[in-house]
Amino acid sequence: MDADAADGLIWPQEGSLLGGGEQPSYRVGRLIHQAESAQIHAASNEFGRPLVLKIYRPQPMQGESPDVQWLREQRLLGLLNHPQVLRLHEAFRCGHWLCLALEPADANLEEWISRHGPMAVLAVRELARQLLEGLHAIHARGIVHLDVSPQNVLVQAPGPGQASPRFKIADFGISVLLSEGVELSRPPDHWAHLPPELLQPGSRSPTPRCDLYGLGLTLMLALTGSLPLTNALPLAAVEQQVLQGLPSHQASQLRQPLGRFIATLLQVRPEDRYGSALEAWRALRDLG
Repeated sequence: MDADAADGLIWPQEGSLLGGGEQPSYRVGRLIHQAESAQIHAASNEFGRPLVLKIYRPQPMQGESPDVQWLREQRLLGLLNHPQVLRLHEAFRCGHWLCLALEPADANLEEWISRHGPMAVLAVRELARQLLEGLHAIHARGIVHLDVSPQNVLVQAPGPGQASPRFKIADFGISVLLSEGVELSRPPDHWAHLPPELLQPGSRSPTPRCDLYGLGLTLMLALTGSLPLTNALPLAAVEQQVLQGLPSHQASQLRQPLGRFIATLLQVRPEDRYGSALEAWRALRDLG
């Protein structure tokens, strides 16, 4: 199998085949997103049908085996069937690669914004509506996504008769079921999109309001083309500015009333955000 050495690891190269033998084969296409524990590629199956291929890093990340993440994501996606959640077609192994074949997408939201520029207010409202409907379905199954970010919102370009793109929530690799009573500690890096309650040291239980904070940052990128904070900053600087409410303050300066809506999603205290995705959806609907 062809490969390149991006990210210090031998990853499957664009054009290579995964699978074969008694299982379907998949042609690896261009890289859509390089995550910590996986790569997400455009791909096609043996019949040329487009799809998305998620390929897990074979080595453990942050002490967790790839098998655990792969099996968790299969399990959680199996609980979900919603137009705004990227649908799982098949999970398979190919040598030491663990893979998920998912419905197709054209780009992640960060790439889409880089290519097309910031979105108009009405387009951001449509993005918010779709993502809130997806989050409502996710939370209704007792799942907290924990990684709602521009990289994990995938975009399907408008087809014939469609006025706007379709947006899909993807990557359930670190998601949790609330019924399992999980407590989380702050990860060692990639902290700029974390809600304040998970950014501080110590273990705590996640709630659906964590995902509303991630949604707020995602909408900020869509509307302005940038995020308030980045992982290029030291953790101490990110933590200080997040706990002082910088993202919420910046959102409140945006075009009203959408800015106020995003600022509420980005409140420092979880109890000051909307109580649920459904409550946020209703607030969005009622914006002037």
